[in-house]
Amino acid sequence: MFRRTDPAVVPPIDPYDPSGTAFGERCTIDGIDWGVHLGDDLRVKAGTPVRAVADGTVVYARFIPGSPVKRNWGGIVIVRHRFKTGTLYSLYGHIVDKHITVGQRVKQGQEIGAVAEKLTPRNGWWRDEHLHFGLYRGPWNGKVLPGFYREDQELTRPEWWLNPVEVLKVG
Repeated sequence: MFRRTDPAVVPPIDPYDPSGTAFGERCTIDGIDWGVHLGDDLRVKAGTPVRAVADGTVVYARFIPGSPVKRNWGGIVIVRHRFKTGTLYSLYGHIVDKHITVGQRVKQGQEIGAVAEKLTPRNGWWRDEHLHFGLYRGPWNGKVLPGFYREDQELTRPEWWLNPVEVLKVG
Protein backbone atom coordinates (compact mmCIF):
# COMPACT_ATOMS: atom_id res chain seq x y z
CA MET A 1 0.00 0.00 0.00
CA PHE A 2 1.31 3.46 -0.91
CA ARG A 3 2.47 5.48 2.07
CA ARG A 4 2.94 9.23 2.34
CA THR A 5 6.64 8.56 3.02
CA ASP A 6 7.18 7.35 -0.55
CA PRO A 7 9.17 9.45 -3.03
CA ALA A 8 7.77 12.87 -3.70
CA VAL A 9 5.11 13.40 -6.28
CA VAL A 10 4.95 16.79 -7.94
CA PRO A 11 1.81 18.84 -8.64
CA PRO A 12 0.10 18.23 -12.01
CA ILE A 13 -0.25 22.01 -12.39
CA ASP A 14 2.02 24.59 -10.83
CA PRO A 15 1.01 26.41 -8.74
CA TYR A 16 -1.31 23.83 -7.19
CA ASP A 17 -4.41 25.77 -6.11
CA PRO A 18 -7.56 23.73 -5.44
CA SER A 19 -9.76 26.76 -6.10
CA GLY A 20 -12.78 24.66 -7.05
CA THR A 21 -14.34 21.78 -5.15
CA ALA A 22 -11.86 20.38 -2.64
CA PHE A 23 -11.14 16.79 -1.65
CA GLY A 24 -13.68 15.49 0.87
CA GLU A 25 -16.23 18.23 0.21
CA ARG A 26 -19.87 17.15 -0.19
CA CYS A 27 -21.31 18.49 -3.44
CA THR A 28 -24.82 19.42 -4.42
CA ILE A 29 -25.01 20.77 -7.96
CA ASP A 30 -28.31 21.82 -9.56
CA GLY A 31 -30.15 20.14 -6.69
CA ILE A 32 -28.40 16.80 -7.23
CA ASP A 33 -26.35 15.26 -4.41
CA TRP A 34 -23.20 14.12 -6.19
CA GLY A 35 -21.63 12.88 -2.95
CA VAL A 36 -18.20 13.43 -1.44
CA HIS A 37 -15.56 14.77 -3.83
CA LEU A 38 -12.67 12.32 -4.33
CA GLY A 39 -10.11 14.81 -5.62
CA ASP A 40 -9.33 18.49 -5.99
CA ASP A 41 -10.68 20.73 -8.73
CA LEU A 42 -8.12 23.25 -9.93
CA ARG A 43 -9.75 26.10 -11.84
CA VAL A 44 -7.35 27.18 -14.54
CA LYS A 45 -7.62 28.39 -18.12
CA ALA A 46 -8.31 25.96 -20.95
CA GLY A 47 -5.06 24.88 -22.52
CA THR A 48 -3.12 24.85 -19.24
CA PRO A 49 -0.65 21.95 -19.46
CA VAL A 50 -1.24 18.96 -17.15
CA ARG A 51 1.81 16.93 -16.14
CA ALA A 52 2.37 13.44 -14.70
CA VAL A 53 3.00 13.66 -10.95
CA ALA A 54 5.53 10.78 -10.94
CA ASP A 55 6.99 8.16 -13.28
CA GLY A 56 4.39 5.56 -14.19
CA THR A 57 2.36 3.66 -16.75
CA VAL A 58 -0.91 4.85 -18.28
CA VAL A 59 -3.61 2.31 -17.35
CA TYR A 60 -6.65 4.23 -18.58
CA ALA A 61 -7.05 6.89 -21.27
CA ARG A 62 -10.51 7.58 -22.63
CA PHE A 63 -12.91 10.20 -23.80
CA ILE A 64 -16.23 10.03 -21.91
CA PRO A 65 -18.14 13.08 -23.15
CA GLY A 66 -21.37 12.90 -21.20
CA SER A 67 -24.00 15.44 -22.23
CA PRO A 68 -25.28 18.85 -21.12
CA VAL A 69 -27.84 17.00 -18.96
CA LYS A 70 -25.56 14.23 -17.66
CA ARG A 71 -22.05 15.52 -17.07
CA ASN A 72 -19.05 13.20 -17.15
CA TRP A 73 -15.24 13.15 -17.37
CA GLY A 74 -14.65 14.31 -20.91
CA GLY A 75 -11.00 13.37 -21.37
CA ILE A 76 -9.58 11.26 -18.54
CA VAL A 77 -6.17 9.70 -17.96
CA ILE A 78 -5.20 7.40 -15.07
CA VAL A 79 -1.53 6.62 -14.41
CA ARG A 80 -0.22 3.79 -12.17
CA HIS A 81 2.85 4.65 -10.09
CA ARG A 82 4.77 1.82 -8.38
CA PHE A 83 6.78 2.64 -5.30
CA LYS A 84 8.72 0.32 -2.99
CA THR A 85 5.88 0.48 -0.46
CA GLY A 86 3.00 0.10 -2.88
CA THR A 87 1.02 1.39 -5.81
CA LEU A 88 -0.66 4.75 -6.31
CA TYR A 89 -2.93 5.84 -9.17
CA SER A 90 -3.18 9.46 -10.28
CA LEU A 91 -6.35 10.56 -12.06
CA TYR A 92 -6.57 13.57 -14.38
CA GLY A 93 -10.09 14.49 -15.50
CA HIS A 94 -11.56 17.06 -17.93
CA ILE A 95 -8.48 17.16 -20.12
CA VAL A 96 -7.56 17.03 -23.75
CA ASP A 97 -4.86 14.36 -23.87
CA LYS A 98 -1.65 14.58 -25.84
CA HIS A 99 -1.97 11.24 -27.65
CA ILE A 100 -1.51 9.30 -24.42
CA THR A 101 -2.25 5.59 -24.80
CA VAL A 102 -2.79 2.72 -22.39
CA GLY A 103 0.50 0.97 -21.66
CA GLN A 104 2.57 4.08 -22.36
CA ARG A 105 5.31 4.91 -19.83
CA VAL A 106 5.36 8.51 -18.64
CA LYS A 107 8.00 10.43 -16.71
CA GLN A 108 7.45 12.74 -13.78
CA GLY A 109 6.70 16.21 -15.16
CA GLN A 110 5.85 14.94 -18.65
CA GLU A 111 2.91 16.74 -20.23
CA ILE A 112 0.02 14.28 -20.55
CA GLY A 113 -2.71 16.68 -21.53
CA ALA A 114 -4.19 20.13 -21.21
CA VAL A 115 -7.27 21.46 -19.44
CA ALA A 116 -10.31 21.30 -21.74
CA GLU A 117 -12.60 24.20 -22.57
CA LYS A 118 -15.77 24.54 -20.44
CA LEU A 119 -19.17 23.37 -21.63
CA THR A 120 -17.75 21.02 -24.24
CA PRO A 121 -17.70 17.22 -24.57
CA ARG A 122 -13.94 17.38 -23.86
CA ASN A 123 -14.54 18.65 -20.32
CA GLY A 124 -17.66 16.52 -19.81
CA TRP A 125 -20.01 19.54 -20.07
CA TRP A 126 -18.97 21.18 -16.79
CA ARG A 127 -19.57 24.93 -16.41
CA ASP A 128 -16.01 25.83 -15.55
CA GLU A 129 -12.60 25.02 -16.93
CA HIS A 130 -10.77 22.90 -14.39
CA LEU A 131 -8.62 19.87 -13.79
CA HIS A 132 -10.06 17.21 -11.51
CA PHE A 133 -7.04 15.59 -9.86
CA GLY A 134 -7.31 12.54 -7.63
CA LEU A 135 -4.97 10.08 -5.93
CA TYR A 136 -6.21 6.51 -5.47
CA ARG A 137 -4.53 3.61 -3.67
CA GLY A 138 -7.19 0.91 -3.79
CA PRO A 139 -7.51 -2.14 -6.03
CA TRP A 140 -7.52 -1.57 -9.78
CA ASN A 141 -10.15 -3.37 -11.86
CA GLY A 142 -9.42 -1.76 -15.22
CA LYS A 143 -12.50 0.48 -15.09
CA VAL A 144 -12.85 4.22 -14.82
CA LEU A 145 -12.64 5.58 -11.29
CA PRO A 146 -15.35 7.87 -9.93
CA GLY A 147 -14.97 11.53 -9.04
CA PHE A 148 -17.42 11.33 -6.14
CA TYR A 149 -18.33 8.85 -3.42
CA ARG A 150 -21.95 8.23 -2.47
CA GLU A 151 -22.99 5.85 0.27
CA ASP A 152 -25.44 4.10 -2.08
CA GLN A 153 -22.70 3.21 -4.58
CA GLU A 154 -20.14 0.49 -4.11
CA LEU A 155 -17.74 1.66 -6.79
CA THR A 156 -15.08 2.68 -4.33
CA ARG A 157 -14.35 3.29 -0.69
CA PRO A 158 -13.41 6.75 0.53
CA GLU A 159 -10.43 5.36 2.48
CA TRP A 160 -8.85 4.30 -0.82
CA TRP A 161 -8.44 7.96 -1.77
CA LEU A 162 -5.79 10.38 -0.53
CA ASN A 163 -6.08 14.11 -0.04
CA PRO A 164 -3.86 15.54 -2.80
CA VAL A 165 -2.91 18.59 -0.73
CA GLU A 166 -1.46 16.33 1.99
CA VAL A 167 0.43 14.10 -0.45
CA LEU A 168 1.79 17.00 -2.49
CA LYS A 169 2.61 18.92 0.70
CA VAL A 170 1.17 22.12 -0.72
CA GLY A 171 -1.14 24.75 0.72
